[in-house]
Amino acid sequence: MIRFRKDKNLYFLKAEFQFIILIKGLAYKRFSSRDIARDLIEEVKMETGEEGFYHFLIGVGKEYTKLFYMRKSFLEALEVIETANFISPRAESMPREFANLGIYRYLAALYEKNSSKDYYSEDLLTLIRKDTEKQTELLLTLEAFLANNGKGKQTAIDLFIHPNTLNYRIKKIKELTNIDFSDFNMKTYLYTELLLLNNVDGYYHRYKSALQ
Repeated sequence: MIRFRKDKNLYFLKAEFQFIILIKGLAYKRFSSRDIARDLIEEVKMETGEEGFYHFLIGVGKEYTKLFYMRKSFLEALEVIETANFISPRAESMPREFANLGIYRYLAALYEKNSSKDYYSEDLLTLIRKDTEKQTELLLTLEAFLANNGKGKQTAIDLFIHPNTLNYRIKKIKELTNIDFSDFNMKTYLYTELLLLNNVDGYYHRYKSALQ
């Protein structure tokens, strides 16, 4: 079935388990189709409610000015959806636009490589052991802290904790590990591992098994 929504230039292609939307932007306004996509996603969220909304896997391909690239944009949107499905159940935490997918594009490849090589981070194993024994949330805290580029105020807001609680947790992480927060390469590596640990159940269980 194909429908056309005249006010926003939206073409709908509906299959049994897919809903594909083709957005026609304005030739004189760059990223106009992207902005329409963002507005549409917010409309869907309002209509379905937040809880129901996160049952949908949504991907947005890049904006192109030639019809020739329509298929490319569709495949980009599909890659976002496949990535969201891979990191379920926290798909709401990742970007929905292919242009902003960033490191999420490589999580499946990193998962396969690290799993096949039986590779672990000793620092993260230490934090998992501590979280398991003492019911702390050091692993989740570290991910939020790195995601916010070490900004304590925003990290505390995201975690719904007092800044003093955050400071205590970061101090504890430093005491337990060899993590150097001034080392960009280390932070990047740890963040990708944490995305896998906190988003992919199988990866987390692999780490847990290593503790036994």
